[in-house]
Amino acid sequence: MYDKVFYHGKGIREILVSTLTAISVGIIIYQLVYNPTKIIELEVYIFDSIVTAILIINFYLRMKEFKEKNVFYSKTFV
Repeated sequence: MYDKVFYHGKGIREILVSTLTAISVGIIIYQLVYNPTKIIELEVYIFDSIVTAILIINFYLRMKEFKEKNVFYSKTFV
């Protein structure tokens, strides 16, 4: 399933990752402005854990794409 959604659907992957990142940042700002209850904090931590897992999978798949193209990640920054 991950391969189908994340690897073959690059446009969908970009939209998903961007949306989840924006939501996560919005939730962090909400936490800073308002003092949420413990139950809401737990839900936020669970959501952030899921977002983190998705971002790790996205990073892995990007590294896999670079490896397949014989391009080293560190050379893109030089």
